[in-house]
Amino acid sequence: MFGTSRRGFATLAGVWLTLASGPASAGNDDDAEDDDDLVDMTLDELMQVKVSTASNVEEKLGDAPATVIVLTRAELEQRGYRQLGDIFEDLPGMDVVRPYGDNWLLVYWRGFRGDVSAPFLLMIDGLPVNSLYFLDVDVPITAFPLSSVERVEIVQGPASSVYGPNAFMGVVNVITQSDADVDGLTHRIQLGVGTEGARVADATVFYKQGTLRFRLGARFETGVLDDAHAGLYEYTRPDYYRDRALWGGFVDNPGLAGFHSRHVAQAIDAHLYKDDTELAARWMSFASGYGVEYAGDRALNNAVWRRYELDAFLRHKAQLSAKVESRTVLRYRRGGIGNDSFFVDGYSDPLAGRVAAFSYWQTGNDSMSAFQDVAIKVRHGFSLVAGLKLEQKDLQKAYDVNGEGPAGTPGGYEPVDMIDASDYAYPEPPADVREPQNRITTEDVGAYVQLRKEVTDDHHLHLGGRVDRNSGYEVAPTVRAGYVGKLKNGIGVKALYGQAFQEPPPRVLYGGWDGSGSDPDLEPQRSQTLELDASLTLTNLWQGLAFYTVHSTDTIVVGATPTNVGEQLVIGLDYTFRALVPVARFQRIELWGSYTRIFHAEEELEGTRARIGDLSRDKLHLGVSIERDRHLSATLRTRWFGRRSVTPTNPVGSVDAYGTADATVSYRDIGDRGIGVSLTCLNLLDAAYVHPGINDASAGDAPGQFVDGQWQGSNGFFASEMPQPGRTFLLSLWLAH
Repeated sequence: MFGTSRRGFATLAGVWLTLASGPASAGNDDDAEDDDDLVDMTLDELMQVKVSTASNVEEKLGDAPATVIVLTRAELEQRGYRQLGDIFEDLPGMDVVRPYGDNWLLVYWRGFRGDVSAPFLLMIDGLPVNSLYFLDVDVPITAFPLSSVERVEIVQGPASSVYGPNAFMGVVNVITQSDADVDGLTHRIQLGVGTEGARVADATVFYKQGTLRFRLGARFETGVLDDAHAGLYEYTRPDYYRDRALWGGFVDNPGLAGFHSRHVAQAIDAHLYKDDTELAARWMSFASGYGVEYAGDRALNNAVWRRYELDAFLRHKAQLSAKVESRTVLRYRRGGIGNDSFFVDGYSDPLAGRVAAFSYWQTGNDSMSAFQDVAIKVRHGFSLVAGLKLEQKDLQKAYDVNGEGPAGTPGGYEPVDMIDASDYAYPEPPADVREPQNRITTEDVGAYVQLRKEVTDDHHLHLGGRVDRNSGYEVAPTVRAGYVGKLKNGIGVKALYGQAFQEPPPRVLYGGWDGSGSDPDLEPQRSQTLELDASLTLTNLWQGLAFYTVHSTDTIVVGATPTNVGEQLVIGLDYTFRALVPVARFQRIELWGSYTRIFHAEEELEGTRARIGDLSRDKLHLGVSIERDRHLSATLRTRWFGRRSVTPTNPVGSVDAYGTADATVSYRDIGDRGIGVSLTCLNLLDAAYVHPGINDASAGDAPGQFVDGQWQGSNGFFASEMPQPGRTFLLSLWLAH
């Protein structure tokens, strides 16, 4: 599958294993504090908690050369997050848009608006899980078992000098359970039922006997997108999806007709640990309809787009000496779009009038990689982390598509008045066969070094660099430098500079089709970030202020022909706080929140300067968690986004400001038996609001009509506005032992 160069890969991997096979330390070397202990800490104690994502080595939270946010498992449960991706709704500096379609969720982080790939690196236990074909994160943020998560570390700012490509605006690292306090079998289970057909089963079992440990996690979730407010936008009104004049006999097929966008997330995650060696295998799948992503006269949303990820790896940690620690990973990945994914679209043909077609889509991609990292304490106050990466990818170029051919062929575009749901020539799904002419093999090689110098106990300097070479875009060097200092009276300061680069996703490089092309000569997008941070840490209060400028070049505009034509400059500020409020008769009351202000967000496209679209200049998050005792707790999360001017290709001009609130009430450990119940309500006040459309968002909002037998409706595929769900509930039963 990988050609003759596989032998060289295997040889190098063997050398790395030999280098890493020093004496292994007993037990798990992750000495991070227990999750329950983190919940009980004061805020100044929390700043001493060790994190590992900012520098790829453990360091105190307050010493990290970046703004780092830590969410514990207890906080994830208290806040009522249903999926991993829900955390982005409450993080500073992020504009979240939810198409609920083949793009499930997009995050515009610190003003960077992308069309396909995520502008950040998502990792699970330090290994990237962005998809191989799109570089998005839809599968892990929906399908990964939340019951397996110990904590999530969110690093604000570029980290390509540590992790290489795609750590563009930040890194999110999901850290899972790898050990237990005592021998034996433990479990955590959530069983949920809710409105709109919501069903959740999320479970993790963990077994420990001495230094032998085993973890098995699984997740199943399903539901249907709420259409209570679908009528807020012209082309997501439910009547478009069942209009016989637009879709012919397809409206008689219950698997296609009507506004009905269902999702199904599934995962199995198995890990075997022996001392400091880990063997793991993970399968995740996420299928959804097309939500509110496309105009209802262009595509039906009652369909399936299934993406999947298979991941297997071997990881070994070794203490080579008192000052040298080694970490080695060998990994295989496979991912893509399943051949049961289908699409129903229609348009007006000048000769045939309104036509529609049914088509199946598929992609398949593979990767083999090896990572070697070494942490060295050179001498007191001076340390370094260095690493190598080698990855070889076998990528699909264009989609495998069965359908969308001429009339009379399986899946062909037929006049809608000729389509009968019972005898339409539905095509067969594409065969899972690798066509050599539609494949490309790429190689990535990267090396980095990060230096840390303690000038004094309270003043640290950081300097690092990395060089990545890809067989497609040649060399991409990045550097990072920073100062971290602690002043008197709990005041901390950070001055940070970092470079990053974002790979063009293979879909945009090779996988275009009519109306959304590709260009194999695209260059990586590059950025430079300068950040100044100040913080105040007291026993029961933490406040942080981050001022940043981000200059991006070679930004990619996706359209009929994607090109590197853009340049962006964003200047912004994030203010965040956490406060513990002592109140008699309450075990703990915590307030948290953030305010983001974007002072400047401008891009230059082909010599024309304009405001970056779809960004709220002002964003406000406020939350409170109240623990009456160790049993009863309640959490309220609120957010407000200011008015957004949309991207220039979107005809609606702007999207109104909106505010929403979510609430969760929990009662845990009923009768001291590890049984609990919780009720979560999303969009508590049933706010009616929309998100701006994605991509070119060019559909517009002028109502469609037939003129002289021709349909004149939306201007493009992508909806200009995307109505969001109304009030929904989820009742959960929790079992823990």
